Amino acid sequence: MFSRRYLAMWSAIALLGLSTALAATQYVSWLWIVVPLALVALGIFDLTQQRHAILRNYPLWGHFRFLFEFIRPEIRQYFVAYSRRARRRNSGVPACQGLGSSSKASALDVT
Repeated sequence: MFSRRYLAMWSAIALLGLSTALAATQYVSWLWIVVPLALVALGIFDLTQQRHAILRNYPLWGHFRFLFEFIRPEIRQYFVAYSRRARRRNSGVPACQGLGSSSKASALDVT
């Protein structure tokens, strides 16, 4: 249970313990317990649910996978070089090219 894939869950539990201890000694407000408590609750829910194996095997970290899957089109649009661009580099066309579409806008038939 102490493997690396549960590191986020154990960190949330440690953060909950630390914030509870600090709130008990009145160094911080009791509101500081809300976020670690929510993370621990989400981690326990991830461990007990049966629908997604990613969330069950990687509690809390698995949500980053779904976040990156959600923003994948934007990442591909601006940061990933397409094969058309790589093919132009190999054919002698200069490699400097702006962000966005690599096709010519005048070639599109817009009516």
